[in-house]
Amino acid sequence: MSSSQKSRGTERTDLTLLEKIYKKRKALAAAIVAAIAIVAFYVRIQRIFLYGYYLDEADPYFMYWGTNYMVEHGISSWYSLTPSNNATNIFWYPWGRDIAHTDYPLNMMLTAITYPIAKLMGFTVLQWSVLQPPIAGALIVIFSYLIAREIGGELAGIFSAFIAAVIPGTLDRTNAGFYVKLGMVQPILLLGIYLFIKMLKARSFKWQMFLAVISGIAISLVAWSWGGYQIADLIIGAFIGLYPLVRDPRKTEAILLAIFLVTSLMIQSLSPTVSPLSLIKGAGLFLIGGYLLYLLAYGEMGLFSKLHIAKRGMATWKAAFIATIVAGGVLGLIALYFNFLNISGRAYYFIGIQTNNPLVASVSEHQELSFSMLIRLAGLGFILSWAYFVYGSFKLREDPVNLLFVILVPLLTYMALRASYLQMFTSTMFSVIGGMGVAPISRSFTKSLGISVDTLNKGVKERKGKKQAPRRDEIGIILWSSAIAVLVIIG
Repeated sequence: MSSSQKSRGTERTDLTLLEKIYKKRKALAAAIVAAIAIVAFYVRIQRIFLYGYYLDEADPYFMYWGTNYMVEHGISSWYSLTPSNNATNIFWYPWGRDIAHTDYPLNMMLTAITYPIAKLMGFTVLQWSVLQPPIAGALIVIFSYLIAREIGGELAGIFSAFIAAVIPGTLDRTNAGFYVKLGMVQPILLLGIYLFIKMLKARSFKWQMFLAVISGIAISLVAWSWGGYQIADLIIGAFIGLYPLVRDPRKTEAILLAIFLVTSLMIQSLSPTVSPLSLIKGAGLFLIGGYLLYLLAYGEMGLFSKLHIAKRGMATWKAAFIATIVAGGVLGLIALYFNFLNISGRAYYFIGIQTNNPLVASVSEHQELSFSMLIRLAGLGFILSWAYFVYGSFKLREDPVNLLFVILVPLLTYMALRASYLQMFTSTMFSVIGGMGVAPISRSFTKSLGISVDTLNKGVKERKGKKQAPRRDEIGIILWSSAIAVLVIIG
């Protein structure tokens, strides 16, 4: 045996227990998240053990009816659910309802498509419909982990998963039987955000182009699932428009965002409830406006560089860009005031504009939420999200993608207080961001214990022959995972 082989063998056996665990941190994190997802599903099906399979409230029965209709007549039969179809007369008798063009079909379609698998396991369509919300709850846990891990590391992802599994705000519409759009759409939205972040952080341009397409598809599917697609477009559009403030715009990035934009708008416009004209005059303007701001920033940066304006002691291109944003904001307010934008009455209400829309006035879930109730529902996720807001604001230059979640924290807080209806959405996002708020706490904790990242990395460095970047937050997995596992088991 050569001396190098002996050396490698010695390194493997001489590692401490802490170092061995550290080397397996990703597998450990995956196991913890899988356990959390299983527990999240189990918690959400408790009512089945107590009362059997049943649907909760009127809306789930409509979704079950639509699902069962597609199981019996095929997925394309959705487009036949117009007033001329006698099957729709049971809703608005005797005229019938134009279901095909007034409701969002994707969640029902997915349940119908996957039912043959459930049928093999002995489930009826009703039982499979009852199980959809807990499945969505487990997927929320997994996608929350993936998003937070991209921004704050493995520990942030684990805590995001844990918060998503247990806070009341995310339990509300993912309990067994509460088969409604708002709960079912959250995994789709989280998947879209995750793929969008991966697109921005990927290194290969070809891989980025692929991610631009599939992230555009995922985000656009929200418009097939829930009327809140307007909120999704607002969030992504605001991020794209403000992104040049923390990262200089680039040509390749402009191309990627164009691919994302075109893909998203095309598929949104194909939704039965969204016409191309209403999209261009409505929620699509958020995406289009954000992209135009990005292009303006790119043009202003190039112009200032070409004219050497900054070198003459004059204002930088970012000052001009900020002025552009302010002017755009004023124009947007004018458009809202004169109702130029084709935005629904509920959307107007959610952004703070009073409306006489009868749906808003008559539905109790549009009532404002007290701050104490927000704390009860979002709890730890809400508190840690504001901790992240401060921390993330200082990390914008290091990782500009933080801007997306820095923007979200105050926006989510306002929306949560504005309408109780949005609690499922806001609590889900608070879960994601709240986990990111654990990263600075964990780093301070491990530092106070005197744990050296270099020591734990030493075995890996010697074995691979190259230096690895220290990640104190990953060490936190070792320190916190046992506590989380205990909490999950007790919960």
